[in-house]
Amino acid sequence: MGKIVSGISVYLGLDDYPLSETMNYLKEAKNLGITTVFTSLHLPEAKISDDWQEFVNVVDQLNLKLIIDISRPVFSVDRLPKNLYALRLDWGFTDEEIVKLTHDLSCFIELNASTIDEERMTRLMGLGIRMEKLRVSFNFYPKPYTGMTIEDVAKCISCFHSYGITVMAYVPSHHGKRPPLYLGLPTVERHRYIPLDIAITELAMVGIDEIVFGDAFASKTELMLLGNFDSTVIRIPIELKRDLTSEELEVLKALHRSRKDQSRYMIRSSITRGKTVKPKTSTEIKQFDVTIDNERYLRYQGEVGIMLEAISANPAINVVATVKKEAENIVKYLKPGSRFRFTWEE
Repeated sequence: MGKIVSGISVYLGLDDYPLSETMNYLKEAKNLGITTVFTSLHLPEAKISDDWQEFVNVVDQLNLKLIIDISRPVFSVDRLPKNLYALRLDWGFTDEEIVKLTHDLSCFIELNASTIDEERMTRLMGLGIRMEKLRVSFNFYPKPYTGMTIEDVAKCISCFHSYGITVMAYVPSHHGKRPPLYLGLPTVERHRYIPLDIAITELAMVGIDEIVFGDAFASKTELMLLGNFDSTVIRIPIELKRDLTSEELEVLKALHRSRKDQSRYMIRSSITRGKTVKPKTSTEIKQFDVTIDNERYLRYQGEVGIMLEAISANPAINVVATVKKEAENIVKYLKPGSRFRFTWEE
């Protein structure tokens, strides 16, 4: 996984978002590592014209990459800022118009990753679309139970990457939610309710290139979490078992790497092999349990396992933690050779 590009969304002309607060939000986001800003020019309830030029000027001064979402009825080349990064075509554009825009405009043309398929991609390529000017982003979904699954998002990302296309998705804020429903704006439905760090990690693990807050305004903590997200070390939230020894905690605190010769039963890290670990009363070993091999496993003592399937109790294995329910997908998508750390509440 490479560096995740991070972004925010802002909404002009809405009563919930005074222009002065939007400007402060842009500046704070920039200072916290955010590089991209998304906005829409076709929200029916928004009165945009009064704020538009001042907004564009500040975005330009902050050197943020601006993505504008637009529909065909309100599209006008004259309204586009000079330094526009990407124009997202929401609806109403013919394939011929899309192809022409990739030739006529200097910015990227961004298509809807949630609805475009390989058949349409083939048709656009046949019409002469400039692939190097193309990128895609998923929808966000204001209405609960309408968002995508992480599995379908993963399939789409793989498809677009086969064409060399950059892919963007949205996560909700748990601090500030956009009207009129105020129920979060995620691409993936389950991200509406789970901790933000897990949502970001899931998207990173299925290969997303860019992640943007669909909602506004995200909190400072949320902005820092996204802006500073390190996709090179996967963090796996766990719940510790009682009465762990200092040696077991030392093993859990280490930076681990999943072995490349992974079995169907467990993710295995040998980084801490050789650490002294005393046996405990053996218990049933369930899927998503975290284990440490004790001294009865001889030279394997100190090895860590994350169970992909349940196995029988073993006196040579200590069960020390369980992966949090909402983080189980992180384990499912952890690739052989990945670096990871366990996290837990002290």
